[in-house]
Amino acid sequence: MLDMSIGIGEHILRAAVVYVFLFLLLRFVGKKHIGELAPFDLLVLLILSETVQNAMVGDDKSLIGGLVSAATLVALAQAMSFLSWRSKRLERLIEGTPRVLVRHGHRYHDVMAREQVSISS
Repeated sequence: MLDMSIGIGEHILRAAVVYVFLFLLLRFVGKKHIGELAPFDLLVLLILSETVQNAMVGDDKSLIGGLVSAATLVALAQAMSFLSWRSKRLERLIEGTPRVLVRHGHRYHDVMAREQVSISS
């Protein structure tokens, strides 16, 4: 339970690589917020977490290994939050820029199409 089959450094590196990969993948796929997720979006996120779990911990099933990986993910999330708070330029890169979908009652259909927002949304 406490014996790790891979070192702490490798756990940290694996978790960091998975975090960065998933961040880039999800950042450039879409901008939906959690409240805007369709059921299939949520399902993809749940399956994605299970898919990358082995990439983070490898064959290590130890308690400590899981805790190190979890702590690394939380630390990276906090670091991203701090960096985006300190730099507006980095915040735009990380979080994107808002898009105006409707202004003064006029819908911008081209922007709505790019953001995959339907009129009923």
